[in-house]
Amino acid sequence: MTNETVDNSGNETSHSAGAGATATTLPLRGFAMVLIAVAVMFGLWALYAFTQDDSSEQAAEQTNDSSEQEPGTVGADTAEQSTDIPGDEAGDAQADADKDNPEAKSEQDDADRGDAEKAEGASTGDDAPAAAPAAPAAPLKVNVLNNSMTQGLAADVADRLRADGRELGEVGNFADEILPETTVFFPKGNAAAEQTARELADQYHGVAREHSNILPDNTRDGVTIVLTDN
Repeated sequence: MTNETVDNSGNETSHSAGAGATATTLPLRGFAMVLIAVAVMFGLWALYAFTQDDSSEQAAEQTNDSSEQEPGTVGADTAEQSTDIPGDEAGDAQADADKDNPEAKSEQDDADRGDAEKAEGASTGDDAPAAAPAAPAAPLKVNVLNNSMTQGLAADVADRLRADGRELGEVGNFADEILPETTVFFPKGNAAAEQTARELADQYHGVAREHSNILPDNTRDGVTIVLTDN
């Protein structure tokens, strides 16, 4: 029987080498896993930062849009809303009701008109007695004075004037002053008296003048015709 000695040195060497390789592989794998974990963390952080930037940009854009809104827009919207007064809607409803029932509308208008007339009558004092009518103006009197050498001339002319419907005043003589022609005097500013004086002046071929101080005081209110021979 032969005793063989097995040389295990080579096996021991290979076993040591394999153990060393295994020991070396384990740290490298762990390091790679750490790197992968770090890379994942960086990726998550980058994604978070990107989403935050988008949110900030959108918020900034919204802020700019609101600041660029035209001035007075909000006030205009408020004014438009304020014009929608409930009373307008009530007025529209009343108008529609009046359109559907014209007879009721007519009766309401008549009632309103009657109330307005009563109020106006109360304000103007219709119940008070009416003012008395103005007294008619006194008829314009014609005074006839004789300034001629013809006796009874004033009386003759007075009769003719009475026949013509004239209202006579004083009839007599005027000897205080000799006039060059028949003159009909009228009060100043009295249009009716002036018109009458001019008519008489044309009728008796004389002239019309405003009253003079030479006339008697009792003839100043009417028309005075002074007759001469001319």
